Amino acid sequence: MKMIFSELIYLDKNYISLTSNNEHYLKIQRGFFYDFESIFSGEISLNFNELMEAISNADKPYTDKQIKKLKNIQSILFKYIDENNSQRVVDKIKELM
Repeated sequence: MKMIFSELIYLDKNYISLTSNNEHYLKIQRGFFYDFESIFSGEISLNFNELMEAISNADKPYTDKQIKKLKNIQSILFKYIDENNSQRVVDKIKELM
């Protein structure tokens, strides 16, 4: 899930999360790497009915508040938001050789 979620954030894409077992995961299992509600910019559904409602609203654009949250999350997860990642890898490899 992490990979898909982070790629969607990187690409400014809307997404929906279904997390019907948050309490179990937080209290009994290992918990979350990040504070779940602060790091997800998409809709968080806690049950099937909320998921269906979120899907029905999925075509609506982000609000200004959601855009601000998304940009904040991007700044936490990514050092760069551009098309130069491959070039940075090449440059780093050359530097290390």
